[in-house]
Amino acid sequence: MASLVMLPFSEDAHSVVEAILRQTISFQRKQGRRERGLTASSARSLKATIAALLGDLLDAALNTEANGYCWRESDKGKFKNTLATSRHYETLKEEWHLMGLMDVVPGFRGSSDWDGVKYYPDMPHKRWATRLRATPLLLNVLAEHGITPQTVTLHFRQDLKKSKPLTLRATKLKGQAKARVIQYPKTAVSEALEADVTEINAFLSEWEYSFGAPPVLYRLFNNGDTADYQWDMGGRFYGSASTYLNWKSEGRKGIQIGGEATAEIDIQACQLTLLHGLFGVGYEVGTDLYQIEGTDRDDVKQTINVIVGNGRVSSRSDPVQDKVLDRYPFLYDLEDRGLNSLRLQAIDSTIMNQTLLTLKREYNIPALPVHDCLIVRIRDIDSAQEVFGDVFYEHSDVRPTMTVER
Repeated sequence: MASLVMLPFSEDAHSVVEAILRQTISFQRKQGRRERGLTASSARSLKATIAALLGDLLDAALNTEANGYCWRESDKGKFKNTLATSRHYETLKEEWHLMGLMDVVPGFRGSSDWDGVKYYPDMPHKRWATRLRATPLLLNVLAEHGITPQTVTLHFRQDLKKSKPLTLRATKLKGQAKARVIQYPKTAVSEALEADVTEINAFLSEWEYSFGAPPVLYRLFNNGDTADYQWDMGGRFYGSASTYLNWKSEGRKGIQIGGEATAEIDIQACQLTLLHGLFGVGYEVGTDLYQIEGTDRDDVKQTINVIVGNGRVSSRSDPVQDKVLDRYPFLYDLEDRGLNSLRLQAIDSTIMNQTLLTLKREYNIPALPVHDCLIVRIRDIDSAQEVFGDVFYEHSDVRPTMTVER
């Protein structure tokens, strides 16, 4: 998504924004679209909109899966938390297309799932999303000022003041593509959660990444409309639609932080391991918890995920489920304990949050979260594993089985 929260960071970025501002105004005059000059206020807001849009187009140019496109809804109400104005954005969308600076694919009726990544054009919805992409002409103009998609982090940075560190959704109803976002009251708990994410984002913004601009993360909590909500459902880290969090694992292998190769530290069977701790059941670290003799591993994993996701054992007779329950009888007690996937996510996301902060505060190590995985520089693997494992144990009383993939 074109979040429109990018600020020019370098002298080259300020220079190219000024150049494209002059080019845009010149085009408007030649086309008879502008007769008078800009007021100081209008000039500032147009420049801010240009800078924000340039930053997003540069960032999106690195997203090969999206063919270099980003998208933006034409909803005036959603410009409040951006650096752009709806009026200037709509003007640039039309005029940059005519100037050959931006490819524009008109919006279509769509519905997004989970966090706005996928669209379904055949489903009715009030929102419209338009896809935007920098043309070779615009990329050449930027390159003349020493700016390329690969160096976007040196020239444009997201304004963290415009980011929302927390998102709270209501309970998802049957038939909904995703639950509605709801407002939450400011409390000591919510402010502490916000402060942690803001600190993590500020630290991550200090580093360079092979995928473009530093990620701006937020934590997504669920079922916020339940009585006496305690921020104990969901809470995992997410980012914009184009961020590394939405890439397949193979794509993440090429990520570099500060020009250095990275590795991904993964906690195996994370939620099942947490359940061992919560129910006081020991296990031998290194054991594949999804491996049950005589049963396909993928079937075991899927069955456990369904049971944990529902928070209860299915009443239907199923041979795989029978074997799973023979191995892990504590799954019968999920419903009585009020445990399900979202409640376990609240625990594993708390573990991730604390791990990121500890690595930052005590080791100056940048780390990128991927739900229950951690991406760190290869040089930081040992320290990251130690911290990750210690924090996991602190919250569960069991040690996790971790794998490292380079």
